[in-house]
Amino acid sequence: MAVINPPTSPRNVLSTEGRTLTLSQVSLTLNMAIGTISGIGFLAFLINGIQQTYWQFYALAGISLITFLFSLNSALKNARGEYSDRDLGWANGFFSILGISTALLIDGAGLLVAVTYVIIALSLTSTLGLFRSGTLSLFLGLTTASIAALAGALSPLPQVQSETMIVILITILAMVVMIFILLGITQFVSTTLQIRLVTAFLAVLIVPWTIATSALSQTGIATNREQIQQNMIDAAEEVALSLDRFFENNLKVIQQEAKADVFSRYFENLKAGKREELDTAEIRMVFRVLELRESSERVYLSSYALLNAGGYNVYDTVQANRGKYEGRRAYFLVPYTTGKPYISPITFNPDGTSYFSFSAPIFNNQNEVVGVLRATYNTLVLQRFVTNYAGFGGPNTHVIVFDENLIRLADTYQPEMIFTTVTALTPQQRAELIIQKRIPDLPMIRPVYNADLARFLQTSELNNGAILEIAEGNEGNEAQEKPEIAGVAPMKTMPWKVVFFQAEFDETPIRKSHTRVATVIATLLAYVLGFVAVGVSNVLASPLKDLANIARRIAAGDLKARSEVRTSDEFGTLATVFNQMAEQLEKLVSELEERVAQRTAELERRNQALTYRTNQLNTIAQVARGIVSAQELTRFLENVTELISDRFGFYHVGIFLLDANREYAVLRAANSPGGKRMLARSHMLKVGETGIVGYVTSTGKARIALDVGQDAVFFNNPDLPTTRSEMALPLKVGEEIIGALDVQSEVPNAFSPEDLSVFTTLADQVAIAIYNNQLYNETLRALAEAQQLHRQYLQQEWAKEVQTHRHRGFRYTVKGVEPIHESLDWKDIEYVYETGKPYIFTETLDDQTQRAVMAVPISIRGETIGVIRVQDQGEARVWSDNELQAVQDVAQQVGVALETARLFEKTVHRAERERRVLEITGKIRSTNDPQEMLQIAAAELQRVLGASKAQIFLLSEDGEDTSSHGNGSGSKNGNE
Repeated sequence: MAVINPPTSPRNVLSTEGRTLTLSQVSLTLNMAIGTISGIGFLAFLINGIQQTYWQFYALAGISLITFLFSLNSALKNARGEYSDRDLGWANGFFSILGISTALLIDGAGLLVAVTYVIIALSLTSTLGLFRSGTLSLFLGLTTASIAALAGALSPLPQVQSETMIVILITILAMVVMIFILLGITQFVSTTLQIRLVTAFLAVLIVPWTIATSALSQTGIATNREQIQQNMIDAAEEVALSLDRFFENNLKVIQQEAKADVFSRYFENLKAGKREELDTAEIRMVFRVLELRESSERVYLSSYALLNAGGYNVYDTVQANRGKYEGRRAYFLVPYTTGKPYISPITFNPDGTSYFSFSAPIFNNQNEVVGVLRATYNTLVLQRFVTNYAGFGGPNTHVIVFDENLIRLADTYQPEMIFTTVTALTPQQRAELIIQKRIPDLPMIRPVYNADLARFLQTSELNNGAILEIAEGNEGNEAQEKPEIAGVAPMKTMPWKVVFFQAEFDETPIRKSHTRVATVIATLLAYVLGFVAVGVSNVLASPLKDLANIARRIAAGDLKARSEVRTSDEFGTLATVFNQMAEQLEKLVSELEERVAQRTAELERRNQALTYRTNQLNTIAQVARGIVSAQELTRFLENVTELISDRFGFYHVGIFLLDANREYAVLRAANSPGGKRMLARSHMLKVGETGIVGYVTSTGKARIALDVGQDAVFFNNPDLPTTRSEMALPLKVGEEIIGALDVQSEVPNAFSPEDLSVFTTLADQVAIAIYNNQLYNETLRALAEAQQLHRQYLQQEWAKEVQTHRHRGFRYTVKGVEPIHESLDWKDIEYVYETGKPYIFTETLDDQTQRAVMAVPISIRGETIGVIRVQDQGEARVWSDNELQAVQDVAQQVGVALETARLFEKTVHRAERERRVLEITGKIRSTNDPQEMLQIAAAELQRVLGASKAQIFLLSEDGEDTSSHGNGSGSKNGNE
């Protein structure tokens, strides 16, 4: 929490937690923020002015530059530690003018500027409120924000629409919000009660009002959209009704015209073969009258024709059509077969022209159909018809007529798109329509496809209105899609649909109108409520400020300061409770000082205990490190006793180990002179009977004798007469007791339960070291025995090998390799065999010449089985270390090779022996006669072993030997 300095401190210096904040530093931060925003605005306005050449951008760029210069001047002074209300006021004033001007000249910038200035005002008020009242800055900020909002909504000047500037303003707003959050995190601003109340008032007003305004705007737009949809539906129904009326009237007219007597009489004369020129002239005159009937649609009447019962055109106003066969056309077949009038679908000629026909049957006096009257219209009559309804639904409205195949028959918006489809046709569909003459068999202009419009036409029976995205452009070209509202109405006389469109439906004017009204109302209410909130916050915050000042005095050390109770409301209750708290605080401080002195003494005592405990733990750690390298048990135990005695000041420390029979605890290490004497005479104690050590080694439980003269299990030892306290701990490995750690002190009550816990851990470490040492010694003994047995085995095996081959060695000379038969009682060879080390010497020959000799052992796993003896060629020389090492490496490889060869040869012999045994066993098992089995066994053994005789002896039941039949060179009966 920030604390204002005492009155003696400068007015514009603030002490915060751990730092000092000056008003010039706060002003510097604000000027930097204003300079950054105005600098960004200057560049943005200048660039847009150059690109779009609007005077509004240049005006705003100039105001931004002035604001930037004022803020820069103020910031430079603040950087030197200077502060001036006038400089900060000028910078803020031009910054306010810049915001209001931006709202006046940029379309849609009013609310963004207003929100930005509200946040800046809150930041400025929060910061300056640490030094002085921030009410004025809050009033000015709310006023600027309100003027900016009203200026944006009711600007009398022409406003420029610029999406780029709106994006920049949103970016600046985001920057202001982040700066405000950053200042709050660094405690550069504080959210005072006044700021919270004003923010709450504005939020309570603006948030619901914004939601309500948005809902009303959407409702208005939806209502307007529905109204336009209904208008389009009504217009479409009107056009459809007019088209139906056109087709119905023409159908009735053709039906009435077909009843004329002249037509039936004409066909009667033709049938009777009385065709006269008079009849033809009469028909010509009647058709002339029919063509000249007053009707705007008659302009597009192509021809009148009479078709006889055979389907031939017997008379046509277009002379080229006379005599043609039209009997397969629907406009002939339907009236002739049903006796009812008929309207044909639109049909295309090979030249691309299109038409549709009205036809009606011609009856004679016997009510028999004797022919058909046909009137053909050019399809352009439909375009002429709907053109009269262009703009019928209002500005930017147009009408399109579609047939059942979604082909445009008439279009007042894009007449060039007549006879194109709104959906892409497959080649098969297009071929079928061409065969039916429903579309021209000519290259078509690139159509405009619209899936939404096609879907709308196909489902229009369920919904007669929709908002569509109608693309303006041809297929394959990028086109800007504009929303259009469409209404559809089906025709009754034809399977066609009339669609009326409201083009370029734009919600922006409606939305702007609602937003403008809502902005004005919300701004006025926010401004009024802002002032109310500031006033209410000042009234509510005044008692709290008084309490804050009293709290600062108490925090500064004035414990006698008290708040004045002026009212009996909640603030008065708060002041009363605060005074009570101050009194309790004063009392607690005095008591605390006394407790501090007591706690200081207690901490000193605990610090000593902690130091003692640290020594104990360090000793345990040192013993644990000694365990790793403890190979000599006696020395390790002596080190432990000396370490414990030195660290803890105990005059005697001894370690006892149980003997092999576990009857006595034998002293193995001690540090005191008395302990040394006991150690010299192999001092031992009876397990379970003598002293504390006997008790511990018997029960496995630690024991403390705080006054050994009164302890029941104490053993009076003349070598340690000054002992007054004793502690013994068992040395255990798992559940096995192997000895005891005995610690004695000359001070009564020297041991505590905490010591017992620590020294138990120490005893466990010592026990582990002893156990590990025993395991280590046993392992060494086992390894030595194994090595001795292996050496004996190698000696025996290689002795057999030498006897078997009867060669003492081999010699390499210029003649090659030759065996050595003489005795090898050379001193160097004997030395190498005995020591297992290489031997180098100079040998003097009989002719007094000298030569260098080197003998290197051939060893296998430490056992020497041979020697490599190397000598020079008669010239004295000195063997180098590299040569010695080379021969040693060769000797090592030779030893491995010899041992491998020996083992391989032995394996081969064993395999051969096994093979022969299996062979003999197989021959024995080839018979079931015992006598024959014995004969086979004796014969095979003699053969395999190369013996001169083989016999098998069996024991009779009385124990006498009985020889079996034998073989070989023995007696004749073979029973030797």
